[in-house]
Amino acid sequence: MISSVAACGAKAAQARTASPYSRVRYVGMTGPTSTYAAWRRLSGRPSGTRLFSAAAMARVPYFASVLPHVVWMEPGLAEVRVPKWFMV
Repeated sequence: MISSVAACGAKAAQARTASPYSRVRYVGMTGPTSTYAAWRRLSGRPSGTRLFSAAAMARVPYFASVLPHVVWMEPGLAEVRVPKWFMV
């Protein structure tokens, strides 16, 4: 059995080694979706991530207003980069 003090120390050490941006993983989403299937088809091709991002902008309202670029995706996790806008 792990004590709460040891568990807190382990979490603190893990937080220090994490990447500079936050990632959110939704554990409840474990099965592949049609979006993930499209990602897998397009991500391996040249400019496939840009094509996938353009398709997402066409499909989802208001995505085009922020110009997202989906860099990585797996079930329950997506890494998206968005350009910094003037005055934001």
